[in-house]
Amino acid sequence: MRFLLCLLFGCLCLSEPPDETFNTRYIYEITAEADPQGHAYVWTRRALLFEKDAYTQEEEAFAVFADFFGNGFFCVPEKVKLLAAEIENGCLILNVSEDILRYGGNAYERALVLQLMKTASSFPGIEYLTLLIEGESHPLTEGRIIYNSFIFSK
Repeated sequence: MRFLLCLLFGCLCLSEPPDETFNTRYIYEITAEADPQGHAYVWTRRALLFEKDAYTQEEEAFAVFADFFGNGFFCVPEKVKLLAAEIENGCLILNVSEDILRYGGNAYERALVLQLMKTASSFPGIEYLTLLIEGESHPLTEGRIIYNSFIFSK
């Protein structure tokens, strides 16, 4: 089994979860716009495993989304930094650097939002997502605002 030891929080990144002693969170990435069967997007996922009861859900969220923004995933602009991750009343609040606005095109924005939502869906009890840019509610480049947005993909 292939694995990579993450530097953040000592989480393991594995192709499959090993057992029930870990909390499994997934980073979802769109790898293509359509597959031969005509599905709208082709997804891949990577598991990040956290030892149960070793980290808070906020710490896990920070580690997952720091990896999400820092690894050059499809439609994630370069140099985006995760500044904070908080959870309030079932809402995951991500605060990112203004570098997130450095892209263009509605298709890229849609893919970015879908990847954020699907990745957030791997956290139990999280039903909504808010994306802050430098601490402020701000529209993305093509106008979408992610503020208490319902996570549709559980």
